[in-house]
Amino acid sequence: MKNWKQADLERYFKTYYAPNNCVTVISGNVKFDEVKKLAEKHIEPIPSQPEPPKVHIKEPPQTGERRVMVQKDVATPYLAVGWHVPEARHEDYYALTLLGDILSGGRCSRLYSSLVDKKQLATQVFTNFGESFDPTLFIIAGVTARNVNELDLEKNDL
Repeated sequence: MKNWKQADLERYFKTYYAPNNCVTVISGNVKFDEVKKLAEKHIEPIPSQPEPPKVHIKEPPQTGERRVMVQKDVATPYLAVGWHVPEARHEDYYALTLLGDILSGGRCSRLYSSLVDKKQLATQVFTNFGESFDPTLFIIAGVTARNVNELDLEKNDL
């Protein structure tokens, strides 16, 4: 944005700040008819604009494992492992959501039962798989138990 000119800013504003590309949230002690009257007065006169272009960022192909090690003084290490998964509209979305629940949804889940209760390698385990318009990550993570190395946690079930 540092290199934008006035014309760039105006084009951006016109593209993304048009009434057909906005959501208005109103809360409080108001009456619908009053809000509608104000919207008609202040928003309705603003002309619609062409639909903004869809923005989808694609990562380059992943051809191998990538590891990031962060060194910090913490009481217990934390381990997270992620896999590329498709966007929320994909047919596998619901299966991946169910997988997350089976693996880490509560104390009876597979990972909690194995790593926290039985082997006592972790104090917490969880999955993260959010809704996204674009491909995203399915993450399994855990906090190691006291005096457990995060690599030992990884070697077991994580």
